[in-house]
Order: sequence, then C-alpha cells, then structure tokens
Amino acid sequence: MPATGPSTAFVNGIGEFAGTFTSPLALAIVLVLAFLLRRRPAHLRLAGLACGAALALPAAWQAGHLLAAACILAGAMLGVLLQVEFVLGVVLPILALCRRLYDAVLGLLRTPNLPPRP
Repeated sequence: MPATGPSTAFVNGIGEFAGTFTSPLALAIVLVLAFLLRRRPAHLRLAGLACGAALALPAAWQAGHLLAAACILAGAMLGVLLQVEFVLGVVLPILALCRRLYDAVLGLLRTPNLPPRP
C-alpha cells in the first residue's frame, strides 16, 4: 500500500518544483514571455505563476488528495517563478549588455558623415 499523507504531498510538491524548474518547455515559455513583457516585471511574474499553474494542472488533477494537489501546484508555480527571476536578473541584463556592445561596435565601424569636398 503506498504511503499517503502530508509528508508524501510535500515530497510530491518538491518533485514538481524540480520537474518544472528543469523543464525546457517552461523555460521556452518564460523566455517568450520575457521578450513580450520585458518592461513590466510584475506582469512577467504573474504570467510565470499562471504558466506554472497551467503546467501542473494535469498532475494536480490526478492527485488523490487536496493537500497533494495544492503542493503540486505550489511547487510548479515556484519553479517557474524561479526561472522568471533568473531571466529578469541575469539573462535580460546580459542581452542588454550584448546589444549595447553590438551598437558600440557598429558605431565605430560606420563612416562618419563628412562634408563634401569643394
């Protein structure tokens, strides 16, 4: 007989957190959302929480207990939220720096606008 109870529900929640955090689908969704909502970090966080809930909904639906379903949903939502925070804190600033460097190099390579010769 499988073990059931609060400790099993919390372990399922931790497992769902790890599964969602390492999911390539969740990462792709977070990156797309980051490019769409890059000026609004609060909206990106809310969209990440909704994405985590949507990704965990099938597993939570099959959970036998309400506490297990809540732990699965919370674990998945926190896993996606951690990805969102990583994208906001690391990936987007690195991409902004790369764009500035690219623009600076292009500015150096452009020929200056000189007045025409007499």
